[in-house]
Amino acid sequence: MMKSTPWRIKWFKEEHVELCFLLSLMFFMGGNDVIGSFIQITNSVISIPYHIDKLIIYALVVCIIIVSMKKVLRSIRIEDISIILILLLFILISWFGQDGYDRMYFTILFNLSYGICAYFFFLSVSDYAKLIDCFSKLSLFLSVFITLQILISGMGGTMSYSQYLGYALLPAAIISINQFLRNRSIIHMINFVYTTILIISMGARWPLVCVILFLIVRSIISPTKLLRKVVLLTALIAIGFVVVYYLDALLDFLETAFRGTGLSMRTLIKIRQANFFEDSGRNDIWSYSVKTISNHLFVGVGIGKDRILIANYKKAPSLVTGYYPHNIILEILLHYGAFFGAIVIILMFLYVAISFKKAIKVARRKQDYAPIDSLVITFALGFFPLLVSGSYLGWVPFFIFLGVCTGIMRNHQLLSEESVLSEKII
Repeated sequence: MMKSTPWRIKWFKEEHVELCFLLSLMFFMGGNDVIGSFIQITNSVISIPYHIDKLIIYALVVCIIIVSMKKVLRSIRIEDISIILILLLFILISWFGQDGYDRMYFTILFNLSYGICAYFFFLSVSDYAKLIDCFSKLSLFLSVFITLQILISGMGGTMSYSQYLGYALLPAAIISINQFLRNRSIIHMINFVYTTILIISMGARWPLVCVILFLIVRSIISPTKLLRKVVLLTALIAIGFVVVYYLDALLDFLETAFRGTGLSMRTLIKIRQANFFEDSGRNDIWSYSVKTISNHLFVGVGIGKDRILIANYKKAPSLVTGYYPHNIILEILLHYGAFFGAIVIILMFLYVAISFKKAIKVARRKQDYAPIDSLVITFALGFFPLLVSGSYLGWVPFFIFLGVCTGIMRNHQLLSEESVLSEKII
């Protein structure tokens, strides 16, 4: 029998694989934004030719991911591969006959491959306490590096708008408020308040709404006693009334602070003018999408074809890659039709509901809140933004959320089998 070489013993111990695995989880969740901010900060101080810094950093990331695959490959099942192959088949069928749009489909496949990789990694999680610990560290890293990036590059004026930075800060805000509610961490409470103010100053509105939706959902489905739920909901309502009552004074204070630092007042102005949720561009796209769905009820228009149709409708065919329905429900119905799309949506929500049910059961039986916290956090980051922005095909947090759902389903199933076996032995 061939003996293991010293090189294998040194570099592929389980603790090395586990460390690389946890670092990979942080990278998929938001570490890429940290790296991007770090590179921009570095380039502002030192000019590095040929993007050597970026090549070195991402080469290291690839190596870490490759080492992590030892754990990931053990968790992948045939049904995971089957679902991915079916999705790829739909894309290839839609691609066939769409001459002149090869670049768009290559972009879809590239973004999808990133999401699929994240899905495989997060379904491989076995210790959700470690996952929450990674999230906790990541939230602080995001706040620090994005703050440095803003200080160095600036925002570009009081009416500027950065949806990218708004969504990049969203994990920091949601993870930090969850850590405060779960562990009463003062550092994370401070980080939550700070990142929420930063999100407002980015000019993007929906990330702020995502934070509010997270608080509502978490308070409703939290596996705590009814009295604690009532107290938490009452506290949120009370805070809401206080904010509304002192809204003008709060807006005046924030506008003065933002104007003095050059941060965007776009969100504050829309709140003051009571048109926070007005968006004629999206409303127009949604109306067109509903009309298109009604004309393709059974099989839909296909994956990618929706972008072509919307870009042509908006008279911007050259910008086809950036046009989509900006709503995950409409996008699925456009891709697969009202009939098959409705089946996909129902199955997806059933799967999510069962995952939440199992995670809540684990929390109540074992007092282990890490699985339910992982689900709620990734649900808020993976699903809420897709209600008004982006495409599920390119939104990595959506695949992370599905991976967490799958992992919890399987871990809980193993736990149930062990408990049944122990009962039989006894």
